[in-house]
Amino acid sequence: MVDISDSGLQETDKLVKSAASNVNTTLYKVDVSKDESVKAMVDKCIEVYGRLDFACNNAGIAMANVSTAETDIKTFERVHDVNFKGVCYGPSAILLFGHKLTHVILRPGILLPEI
Repeated sequence: MVDISDSGLQETDKLVKSAASNVNTTLYKVDVSKDESVKAMVDKCIEVYGRLDFACNNAGIAMANVSTAETDIKTFERVHDVNFKGVCYGPSAILLFGHKLTHVILRPGILLPEI
């Protein structure tokens, strides 16, 4: 499992194991807005497991509950970096390194601010 937050990883790990105690998990702290962070995670997965069978590219964040016009540029850039670059870096890291998936890469959707 991947998250930018250690506490988020730990919480999700507990939830998964409470639902299915026989599941083994591996936790990775990754910032999907950083290409090198995503590439390192893919390489580590390949190192540990030998291959990738499935990837769910599901990271996304939303701006605060304010209009786009009221949002400062730093916040807007962070949302863009996660929601757009994060979508690009995951498949790139997998496919450009020659890793082939046996299942589809998903991007369920991104969170959009009120305009």
